[in-house]
Amino acid sequence: MCLLWLRFECEILRNPLPHFAQDNLSFAQTGLITCGHESCRSDSLRLLRQSAIRMITTQNDLLRKYDVPGPRYTSYPVIVYWDEPPTTADWIQSVAASLSANSEKTGAAIYIHIPFCRSLCTYCLTELHLGGGTPTYLSAGELDRLISGILAHVEQTPDAEYSIESDPRVTQKDQLEVLHRLGFRRLSLGIQDFDPRVQQAVNRVQTEEQVRQVTESARAIGFTSINYDLIYGLPFQTRRSIEQTINAVNRLQPDRIAFYSYAHVPWVKPGQRHFTEADLPTGDEKRTLYEFGRRLLEAAGYLEIGMDHFALENDSLRQAAIGGTLHRNFMGYTSRLVSPLIGLGASSISDSWDMFAQNEKQLETYEQRVRRGEIPIFRGHRLNHEDVVLRRHILNLMTRFETHWNTPDLYLPYLDCIDAKLAEAKSDGLVRIDDRGCEVTTQGRAFLRNICMAFDARLARKAPETQIFSRTV
Repeated sequence: MCLLWLRFECEILRNPLPHFAQDNLSFAQTGLITCGHESCRSDSLRLLRQSAIRMITTQNDLLRKYDVPGPRYTSYPVIVYWDEPPTTADWIQSVAASLSANSEKTGAAIYIHIPFCRSLCTYCLTELHLGGGTPTYLSAGELDRLISGILAHVEQTPDAEYSIESDPRVTQKDQLEVLHRLGFRRLSLGIQDFDPRVQQAVNRVQTEEQVRQVTESARAIGFTSINYDLIYGLPFQTRRSIEQTINAVNRLQPDRIAFYSYAHVPWVKPGQRHFTEADLPTGDEKRTLYEFGRRLLEAAGYLEIGMDHFALENDSLRQAAIGGTLHRNFMGYTSRLVSPLIGLGASSISDSWDMFAQNEKQLETYEQRVRRGEIPIFRGHRLNHEDVVLRRHILNLMTRFETHWNTPDLYLPYLDCIDAKLAEAKSDGLVRIDDRGCEVTTQGRAFLRNICMAFDARLARKAPETQIFSRTV
């Protein structure tokens, strides 16, 4: 009996293997194949190729099978199922209770929504976060006035984190200097893609040099964490454009990367009608772009965290994932839970854990109510007991890839049906389930939103009559 060592090359398939397929190829990666005669090499290669092709066919079938509209679960219940609006008095009481319960431990978080951009893109205090829109739409003086006015009336915790989202096309050195003086150390830059054709399609044209200048300027001023937002599934994207974009990103070495799936919802964002669905990579083609990008990022030292986020080894988001403190809210993934989250600005959303409140979406209405001294709540939701428990389970899945209901405070009768709801996913190797918990397998991480949908009691009771969610894959 002789031993034949093979090095499996995924170029055999002319496509990068999804990581859930790679995990099932350990026999090929180790390369140990027994044979009885010299001619077995060609036979083994042929069999290996056929097996891998069958595997990829199966995985592509899974991608098509689970590519359905579904929520992203930055909150639970999702906004379309908010049906218990709080009064202003209810909201004030809930925020006060959350502050009283958590202030000595974690403080509070403030999110300031700046609903302005230089141009319309077609995709869009323990913690203080400026988002939008484009906060750097404001001048250095306006930013100073806004942030100083808030900080003058709050006590800052020793480990406070301040961050801001920015458009590199309109971010100037004097703005960064003001923000740094006020305590900001985290900067998130919207990149999306560096391919000119893709940029033209989404009306977000910027060069690598522009991004490099802002990145280097921020680091020189004293910002200690830089994040880049990338998007896959954009019109005209290809493996080549993804590779070029990530190569450029690697040259600039941000500390974190968000690699989001493009959500094509032209019924919500009319600007997306500037191109057609025929211009978009879809289904297994779209997922292949993510898997290809993921492999390039991991090769550069970035670890995949939660859903569609990556971080270098010394980044606090990576440490939070390892330490079990990773959290997810309307701003995406954060390194810890801070409650309450108070939203300022038109359309921003506040969260006191057992209650949500969204501000008026129309700017004029928002301004009028603020001038009258009102809390400008447009809509909200008071979570009932079931909502709170299921929110915890969905958050666990999104941040830890597992959840358990082996204690009374985490159990609901609804959870008795999870095994049946995920029976097909279990058969497909996406989850492991027993009567006390659910664990997402490595293969199942690509379908995390689908798995969370099984825990969504409100979705189960009343599915949308029209398409309101983006597709899950």
